[in-house]
Amino acid sequence: MHACRTDSDESGRQAGAVAHVRRREACAYLGCAGFAVWPIRGHAEAAPLQRGRQEFDALALEAARLGVPERIAFLNAWVNQLVDPRADAPAHDDWATPYETLARGTGDCEDSAIAKFFLLLASGTPDAGVRLLYAWHRLGDRPSDRPALRRAHMVAVARWRFEDPWVLDSINMLAVPLSRRDDIVPVFSFDEQHLWRRLDAQPLPPPRDRLRPWQALLGRWRAQSAH
Repeated sequence: MHACRTDSDESGRQAGAVAHVRRREACAYLGCAGFAVWPIRGHAEAAPLQRGRQEFDALALEAARLGVPERIAFLNAWVNQLVDPRADAPAHDDWATPYETLARGTGDCEDSAIAKFFLLLASGTPDAGVRLLYAWHRLGDRPSDRPALRRAHMVAVARWRFEDPWVLDSINMLAVPLSRRDDIVPVFSFDEQHLWRRLDAQPLPPPRDRLRPWQALLGRWRAQSAH
């Protein structure tokens, strides 16, 4: 299962959160008053995976200070800034843990979505309000079901009860409600425990062996998080 590609409109708190990202980026280099200096890869002495963990912890701590709408916008914008888009080769579509993605600073849509998913959880967003969504991304101006005009894509989605959830997407700096993303066609969603058809309320029964890359990632993530 391979997804991706490297976009809308939103204001108020969304724009404020994105502006906050820009301020934090500048303060990371300049040491602005009132902000802790952000971990910068080029100045870090730690091993790559440890640097990724430090960035993850710093992002989660900052996001936890925000309300949920601002947190969603903040994390979407920051991960998109830190992770340069890069598609895996079809034969090597490995799903990276958040530490791995942040350490290397590159990743495909799956890697970015997974990092946002775990950052939302680590910053206090309720488990029941966060999922990963595998979808078709329509290309071009008109909706079409023709495979040539769509491609597989993955995003994180967040909102209590999943009534028009916000989409955290690697191709859009702003988090936008799903109802405003005509280019996204949900296929299935999942979290650490369950799998759903599209964004249904009731999960599908086991087995979940269709998500072997996810199960392999969870094993590595638990091992990395335990140290």
